[in-house]
Amino acid sequence: MIRGCRSFSSFISFADSNVISVCTSWVNILTRYFIFPFYQFIISFSHSFTIFFDQPFTVGDVVIIGTVTGTIEKVGFRSTRIRTFDKSLVTVPNKKMIDAELDNLGLRSVRRVKFNIGITYETTPDQIKAIVSDIQEMINLHEKTNKDGKVRFQEFGGSSLDIMVMYFVDSPRWEDLIDVKEDINYKIMEIVKKHKSDFAFPSTTVYLQK
Repeated sequence: MIRGCRSFSSFISFADSNVISVCTSWVNILTRYFIFPFYQFIISFSHSFTIFFDQPFTVGDVVIIGTVTGTIEKVGFRSTRIRTFDKSLVTVPNKKMIDAELDNLGLRSVRRVKFNIGITYETTPDQIKAIVSDIQEMINLHEKTNKDGKVRFQEFGGSSLDIMVMYFVDSPRWEDLIDVKEDINYKIMEIVKKHKSDFAFPSTTVYLQK
């Protein structure tokens, strides 16, 4: 009788282990082939929903996301295609388009430009004042900039006297930005030459002692 009970108990234990094994296998299968894909579908749907209804960007916008800069060419259900300025086509998952920091240049009313120019140390204070004043006036009067531009003599650099130039282009279009930058750069070169100064470049002075 005891032997029969032990056999029955062993059978029950064996059956239970088989049932647990089968259940575990089915759970793994369901997770791998059904639950996880469904979860991914929900995630993709939520990000696509955000893009389509919030519209942080649309086709034709110029955006910066991470190291990618370009024009939105297509917005799909799972990913967005961006055409870079060197004509490469980059596919970015919609999850990244929503989660990462995205700068939509197309939504800007103005575009800021800021840089330094370095002129030679032979330039006198009066020359620097005249150069700064003329560049400031030129930027203020430019037809494609607003009145918020600033031009200031800022630093004594290692090889140059550094003037900061900052202005805002009254257009969100990238084509207008590069055209205005080119035009202003040419005018800056003319102003520097007009006041008998020149642009500096890195140099080293060596003193020899006998």
